Amino acid sequence: MKHTELVKQYHELAFTSNYLFGFPYKKEVYAIRIHNMDIETLEAITCLDRDSKTHTVSLRFCPNNAQKELLISKGAVKQGYTDDELHAWALKYAKGNRGSMFEKLETEKAGQVWKKDKVPFTVDADLWIDEVPYQLKYAKATFTNEATLKNLSGSLEKALWFDMDGTIADLYGVKGWLDMLTKEDETPYKEAKPMVDTKAFAEMLNKVKANGYKIGIISWLSKGSTKSYDEKVAEAKREWLKKYISVEWDSVNIVAYGTNKASVCGNGFLFDDEEPNRNNWNGNAYGVDNILGVLKNF
Repeated sequence: MKHTELVKQYHELAFTSNYLFGFPYKKEVYAIRIHNMDIETLEAITCLDRDSKTHTVSLRFCPNNAQKELLISKGAVKQGYTDDELHAWALKYAKGNRGSMFEKLETEKAGQVWKKDKVPFTVDADLWIDEVPYQLKYAKATFTNEATLKNLSGSLEKALWFDMDGTIADLYGVKGWLDMLTKEDETPYKEAKPMVDTKAFAEMLNKVKANGYKIGIISWLSKGSTKSYDEKVAEAKREWLKKYISVEWDSVNIVAYGTNKASVCGNGFLFDDEEPNRNNWNGNAYGVDNILGVLKNF
């Protein structure tokens, strides 16, 4: 796979195109934030290497001195420590990995707790600063490899799916909601307040549709309910959507409680407050902490 093609595929699949890069120059460590990096720039500061695990081509952050000087001229600043110091700290705190140590330092600088994770680059950023997502890369870091891209490319449908209760509709905030549902009273589904800024949410969904994505709802009915109550709940949910979210949904699925949502929707991108639903999803799945921030990346 050629360099340009590898970069293009990575860029299209990545959760964010914002980067926080770190690199050594004349022994000092520099860092710079770059927003909305384009494919040409990404190609310029990366190189191809051989991945020892997959034995395929990998994409790495490997700026030469001229490119480092360019990044410095664009605003990269000294971090107050040397590459040797970073290495020493990495040996003590990050199993000798400078990249992980750089992530730790930048995360803690942002007032957050760092922990090593294996979240795919398609699912989330390495770090959020002021609601802006960033990938963190230190010199020689691997972005991805050819084998990973082949597995990912074309495998995810361009579709976004949203749960309702606890995700965009605050069912659990309605006083007495559980007692009413037990009595087969659909009122809580009608009275639930939105959990998102509905105007901003609708605007983003319409932009997402304009970018070629389908948008849909995948929401459960009440647990252990009768057929007549199911019909009332489904109608209440559809009316709630019409009242609060001014978009044309491609699909609205109100399904039996406990249904595996992936069996209905296939894959794509799911927004759901329930961790088991996210874990059982076939594509990328997100919680509810920053729905609008995540949507900015589609």
